[in-house]
Amino acid sequence: ECSVLLIEKLEGNGTGISAGDVKKLKEKGYHTVESVIHAPKKELCEIKGLSENKVDKILEAAYKFIGVGFQTATELHRQRQDLIYFTTGCKDLDDILQGGIETGSITE
Repeated sequence: ECSVLLIEKLEGNGTGISAGDVKKLKEKGYHTVESVIHAPKKELCEIKGLSENKVDKILEAAYKFIGVGFQTATELHRQRQDLIYFTTGCKDLDDILQGGIETGSITE
């Protein structure tokens, strides 16, 4: 799933995260679950009204919701086998790129 997950998704559902906690996060600019995951814990702890224990609960719920976790090399290899490449139209360039340009990746 590639959609943006709003921070309100963490509220309730046995997470121990209240509407007030979500409001505090939003007031400090955290509007998505991803923004909370990528924020330094120290920065989250500096939000008035959020204790370190509360921040731990928020981060735990965010990680569970997003599904961030360990992936074995076997799982990664299996995913990479399913990649599709499209040609650039130039055989030499495709050879340099090891088959062409990967779908689902960002190129610059």
